[in-house]
Amino acid sequence: MQNDKFFERYQPVFEIVCRILGNGWRVNLLDDCQYRIKLTSPQYKNYSIHIRMEKGRLVIIGSVDSRSWRSPYHTCTVSPERNPVEIAADIEKKILTDAFENVEKAMEYERQL
Repeated sequence: MQNDKFFERYQPVFEIVCRILGNGWRVNLLDDCQYRIKLTSPQYKNYSIHIRMEKGRLVIIGSVDSRSWRSPYHTCTVSPERNPVEIAADIEKKILTDAFENVEKAMEYERQL
């Protein structure tokens, strides 16, 4: 698949994934990049999940966005044919396991600066 069609092809899938995840997750339309999808949630301040295609699989990476603190990141890959319910379950289990703790650590670190 060409990268210029990636966002167009997978945005509807990840809109469903966001609804399943709850907590205000949404596809970030301000991120103007056609070869990846960015998910954000107001419940997870400065935490984002990026999805892109690599070697025929969807690569999902979650981490805190901070210029001053290096967050650990979690990653997993899934088949592009996987259904949204299973993708959401993988994100909850493999990406969001300690997201709240990482957000809190980043905020604490930035307060100390």
